[in-house]
Amino acid sequence: FLSNHKINIVMLIFAYILSYASFIGMNTTYMIQPSSSQSYNIFFYIFFRRQFFVLLNTFVLFLVARFLLAVTRHYWFSVLITGFIQIVITVANHLKIIFRDEPIIPGDLAMIKAWKNLLGMMGTTVIIATIVLVVLVIFLIVYLEKKHPYAFHMSLKKSVIWVLVTVIFFSGTVVMNHDGSYVNALMRNLGDEPYFFNQLYGAKVNGPILQFLNNIDISIMDEPENYSKETMEKIYKKYAKESKKINAKRDNDWNDQIVIMGLAESFADPYRIPELTLSQDPIPYIRNLMKSTTSGLMFSTGYGGGTANMEYMALTGLNQGFFSAALTPYTQLVTGQNNAYAFSRLFNQAVAIHPYIGVYYSRQTVYDNFGFDKFMYLGSEYPIKHQYSIDRSPYLSDETAFANTIDEIIDAKGSKLINLVTMQNHLPYDNNYYNGKEKYAASGNAVNDSKVKAMVEEYVMGLHHTDVAVKNFIEKLDNINKPVTFVFYGDHLPGIYWNTKNNTVLHQTDYFIYSNKYAREHLGMTAYDQYKLVSPTDFMALVQKQTSTKTTPYTTLLEKVLDELPVITTKAAAGSEEDTDAAMMNDEGELVKYKDLTSSQKKLYKEYKLVQYDMTAGKNYLENMHFTEGGV
Repeated sequence: FLSNHKINIVMLIFAYILSYASFIGMNTTYMIQPSSSQSYNIFFYIFFRRQFFVLLNTFVLFLVARFLLAVTRHYWFSVLITGFIQIVITVANHLKIIFRDEPIIPGDLAMIKAWKNLLGMMGTTVIIATIVLVVLVIFLIVYLEKKHPYAFHMSLKKSVIWVLVTVIFFSGTVVMNHDGSYVNALMRNLGDEPYFFNQLYGAKVNGPILQFLNNIDISIMDEPENYSKETMEKIYKKYAKESKKINAKRDNDWNDQIVIMGLAESFADPYRIPELTLSQDPIPYIRNLMKSTTSGLMFSTGYGGGTANMEYMALTGLNQGFFSAALTPYTQLVTGQNNAYAFSRLFNQAVAIHPYIGVYYSRQTVYDNFGFDKFMYLGSEYPIKHQYSIDRSPYLSDETAFANTIDEIIDAKGSKLINLVTMQNHLPYDNNYYNGKEKYAASGNAVNDSKVKAMVEEYVMGLHHTDVAVKNFIEKLDNINKPVTFVFYGDHLPGIYWNTKNNTVLHQTDYFIYSNKYAREHLGMTAYDQYKLVSPTDFMALVQKQTSTKTTPYTTLLEKVLDELPVITTKAAAGSEEDTDAAMMNDEGELVKYKDLTSSQKKLYKEYKLVQYDMTAGKNYLENMHFTEGGV
């Protein structure tokens, strides 16, 4: 029996070893916590508690190997290529988990076109290891196929059967998330839980392959109760009426106003990290500026990454918490929309500036669908004119970003929205880019590892350079005789604080909203300090309130959400297991349950969700009512 079936037996053993190793690779420690009160050794937990799913992943790898064998008729090629693919998948997931606390999901595949830059961010060690692995696999395939060819016989009929079985199996994964499908029912009965609210935990207990398959063909968001044209008409009339009342008390419209949505890559005050001490404050100017402006903390849905999700929320007012947990709006939603809504449509002109390559998150298509007039990035038809870097950093500096922004402000004719996405403080933080890091020596339990300490000091030095650049930028804004409002916000924390367990702190970045001297003198600007914690979706509402600018029915709704609801975010970021689509947090970063909302808050929450569904996944009834343009 062993002799007759050794092809399959060897393949299964090989596939099982790789499958089990992939589960272990989804962890960065030797312990796993299925709940707050339980903790297990990862090796034993995977072997005894998740054995079925190890075997399921083994079956998937076995199918791939048999498929290749049926097509190529080369045994060693089929086995080693399958192994190579699985090793690459495991390592890539492990690296993403280290830096971003999440595994690879289908939406990430849009980044493949920028593979050269991705490898550059991973460092030379990963590149060298990848090259060595590729060379080793090629050598082994050639050597074994020539010196130790494995003779076997497979009829055409069996080959066709194996191909069909593999194709049918993987075709079934397309409907794994479709309620009511046989595949969905089978997988749920087998115990497959996608853990959309916590992708990292899903990868740990399901393995990287199954968790990836669990995220294929994700719906945008569930249809809310009572969604209909009649319901949306009622919402439109309500907020059109409220918009008219608000506008009667406000003096300004967008006219010649310039608004900058300034996303500061990985900017977050390190002083909030528990058990971390710095010898000197790296951001004294920004810290002082926040005392006299509308400012506070922004709750980010990402950690170590997720920039485009913050950008999407800031530009649209639509909340990630309502979407499917696996959805990346830029790559999986906006790219398929015609005339997708963004605040850019409120202005005469809209410009996006990103001093890096433009392919990440499909930004070229996204900005076009948002109605932007131009997108400035490296290699674009609209060049990044001013280019400065700091010491040995390969990234263009914040000074670069602000210098190009000043040009766009000066060139503005009428109102303009500028979406600025900086790059200076992007990972990696272990390549010794900056001089003078010793000024910001880090100490404490959060950096008790020498490698982490070095990365924190490198990152903090970058914050210092941001602080200097912001100071110079603000001074230039105050010398411009146009009303300019600058929204400055960090998109997420860097993925370097591995020793802290405070989930809330790891999702809090800093923001401020600054109106220049001309705006303060001509718009009757007011600063707000009561918004201690906000969502990126709140920024436009805050800008309107600060500049006393007239609203649309949609932005009236957003102002109401800002004033009357807790911060809405994703369940994964908030660490919530409540049976709702989104999580909510108060100003202190504490979870707020839906059942504890007042009746008026629940109604507002439902209206917000209905509006988002209509604008993204529904029939877009509100577009014909001009909900985002003006009131009655």
